Amino acid sequence: MSSATAKTVGGRTAVKVCTLLLMVVQTITVWYLIGSLLFPLAITIGVGWVLFGGGKFEIPEASRFRVLAAVAIFFVIKSRVAPVPVRGGSVTSMTQFAHVAGQFCMVLQFVFLAGNAHRKVLPQVIPWLGAAMMICAGDMYVNDVQRSVFQLLVLAFITFTAAFSALNREMYGREAATLRTPVLGALLIAVGAIGWYSSVSLYDHSRDLETLLSNLVDPNALPQESGFSTQGRLRSVVQFRDRNANAIAMRVYSESAPGYLRGFVFGEYSRNSREWLPRKTIARMVEPSALDDIPRDEGENAFYLTPSRDVELGSRMQLWPIGDLEDVVFLPPNAACATASVDSLEATAEGNLMASHLPIGYPYTIYSTEEPLKATLPETQKYGYDDLTVVPAQAIKLADQLMDPAAGFDQNTAAVSSYFQQNYEYSTTHETPRGHDPIEWFLSQGKVGHCEYFATATALILRAGGIPTRYVTGFVTDERNAYGGYWVVRNKCAHAWVEAWDKDRGRWSIVESTPASGVPSNPSTSQFAQLWNFVKDRYQVFRVRLHQRGPIWAIKAVLSSWMFRALLGLMLVWLFIRLRRWSKLRAGSKPIVRKDPNARAFRRLLSRVDRRLKRDHGLTRSTHETLHQFARRVIGTVPDATAISNWYQAYATARYSPNSEASLAELQRSAKSL
Repeated sequence: MSSATAKTVGGRTAVKVCTLLLMVVQTITVWYLIGSLLFPLAITIGVGWVLFGGGKFEIPEASRFRVLAAVAIFFVIKSRVAPVPVRGGSVTSMTQFAHVAGQFCMVLQFVFLAGNAHRKVLPQVIPWLGAAMMICAGDMYVNDVQRSVFQLLVLAFITFTAAFSALNREMYGREAATLRTPVLGALLIAVGAIGWYSSVSLYDHSRDLETLLSNLVDPNALPQESGFSTQGRLRSVVQFRDRNANAIAMRVYSESAPGYLRGFVFGEYSRNSREWLPRKTIARMVEPSALDDIPRDEGENAFYLTPSRDVELGSRMQLWPIGDLEDVVFLPPNAACATASVDSLEATAEGNLMASHLPIGYPYTIYSTEEPLKATLPETQKYGYDDLTVVPAQAIKLADQLMDPAAGFDQNTAAVSSYFQQNYEYSTTHETPRGHDPIEWFLSQGKVGHCEYFATATALILRAGGIPTRYVTGFVTDERNAYGGYWVVRNKCAHAWVEAWDKDRGRWSIVESTPASGVPSNPSTSQFAQLWNFVKDRYQVFRVRLHQRGPIWAIKAVLSSWMFRALLGLMLVWLFIRLRRWSKLRAGSKPIVRKDPNARAFRRLLSRVDRRLKRDHGLTRSTHETLHQFARRVIGTVPDATAISNWYQAYATARYSPNSEASLAELQRSAKSL
């Protein structure tokens, strides 16, 4: 081997090593940020196989677009059916789409490399697809440690990209060698800028980008927070309900219907901005309990939600969030303890519970007491719950009219609820005229509104009557899946209600004043829809448990499942039938026809030679054409046509010869010279 040839071979090997390292960096990034290892590791192993193992997987050009489109559609469907559980941080509104796009970019890299690994120059699109994958993997909110690690991974990716471009020199052509330095420099600057921006700036400006898009869509609209946020603007719950109303937000496992699931609690109402606000206090951290008697899954911690840990736990409720619900931990009444796969929880002064590091799709379990625990409302928490400065004049008039200072808590709250349910109508489309306070207009003239208007008006009237209140958003559901035995919480189950302080009982009590038509109730769901939802639920549970417990648990779960047992039974029946047929043939007069053990090797050899002739000489053997016919047709068409014709004739003779193994070896040797 000459020195030039050795240098070329060494440079090509170095390019392959850099390519494999690029895939390794992407795999580590996906594993560290998302927690998914199996898929990227399989892609990386496949890339190593085509680069160094001589493997080849090339999609025909005619069907390449259809195959890639089918793969893209598969990933989109997968993101809808089974969102990727993300560990280590919250996500943006586009996280699931970004992760699907990142997976598709890794598949594209494998496809491009598998079809071009035998060529002198590897596709220069590889680092660009890798950069896109890195950006997609980083589309989530992370802590400082994760951000620093991601930046180091980006620097490693940039370094290997530079080495790939420098070693893959023949992409520029000899006549353009002078352009190598500026092209390489531009590539490094572009990839570095994109990667660094994705790891540093995208997190900080994602909220600004969402606000900008909202202003472009509707410039006249007031600032809105979608769904459950830290600002309870009027109509935010209705907007959440209307956006993909039938989409499932959570699945709940409990013996009885979940009923009211409290999400966010707000204590202060602002008439100027028409929104409910939480108290401006620093959230306290809820540390895990050291007690081991609380049932919990592997990797979960237990957290007491009551001041005293000497409480008797009763009912159990396990909640499986499907989408991004702003890190809110939803609580049933009388919640006393929670278990989740996080190191700590955050609790606000109102009682809001947050799990900012719970991976999307992971469950948490709430244990409640059978009877409400009696407590006192501290003076520090009264501020805002009985604030009368925000109460409109009409609410004060109604409080004087409906409430009796001599009556008890139940009589006064029931009087306010009955007044709204008997004299007002529920509607999500009614709008307040410009220039009018929405609650003042709702109480005096409109008398039509949605649950947020009813809850706000009720809270202010009860405050005017001397009862502390707070505004609550969450879900109300009683829809049960007959196949899975769990309760389904959909987006349209979002609701707003009031919790009033009952000083005699020492607890917050739910006050529902929205008419029955506005309170979410059990919808009629088809059997097929329930079955499909059950299948998606089982898949989500399997994915999460696989992340939590590892592949050993998955193997045991599969072996113990009824589906595996059914398949095993079918296989045993099939084997029994085959054995009976084989025994009858052996005992009967019909001779046993034995298959040639080299038949598969013959077919692979013929397919390999057919592909080589098509690639090198443009010769294609028709499906209706025999080997001998094809051998006669190629005579005189291309150089070495005689050798090609002789090989196909020899193959036709050797395929069914008694000594097929020796003939196969001879054909394999002669095929190398074609």
